[in-house]
Amino acid sequence: MKMMVFDVGGTAIKYGMVNENFEFIFSDEMPTNAFYGGNGVMNSLEAKLDEFAGQFDAIGVSTAGQIDFATGEVIGGTGNIPNYKGSKITETFEKKYGVPVCVDNDVNCAGIGEAHFGAGIGYNDFLCLTYGTGVGGCIYQNGDAYRGSKSAAAEFGHMVVHANGKECTCGRHGCYEAYASCRALTTTVSEKFGR
Repeated sequence: MKMMVFDVGGTAIKYGMVNENFEFIFSDEMPTNAFYGGNGVMNSLEAKLDEFAGQFDAIGVSTAGQIDFATGEVIGGTGNIPNYKGSKITETFEKKYGVPVCVDNDVNCAGIGEAHFGAGIGYNDFLCLTYGTGVGGCIYQNGDAYRGSKSAAAEFGHMVVHANGKECTCGRHGCYEAYASCRALTTTVSEKFGR
């Protein structure tokens, strides 16, 4: 069995093919080009899947945003990829390629990965945080990612830590992500040093 796998972030889409033992056959990355929005992301994924059509038996997508795990649809946005909400990833790719597709929030995937292959081995409960273009979180509880009733559990980057603070990509003010993400770091340095 071979699976095409993707990790969609605000800056890059990492992708590859793995075998049934989760060993990479190959891996690479391409720019997300988030300024093209959700349609651009979907087109990029589809172009890469077309390139390897017939060579994989399943598709896995870990992606920024709030994901309805049952349907594989982006139900809550990430300001880092405009107009991504409403992208029906599972439905679109199952229909076109005729293989099973699994989609989840990128940090839930990171947490599940740590539970099976990394620092979370042997633990049924832990928190996982990631810092990149944004700030993401996973609550790994009772041996699985806890997604919450609205698929928004562990959105630690969007906790307001400074009332009326800096504007966040989500549209709110004072979110942790506006202060602690890589984007926030580069913005702060740019403001201070002019480059």
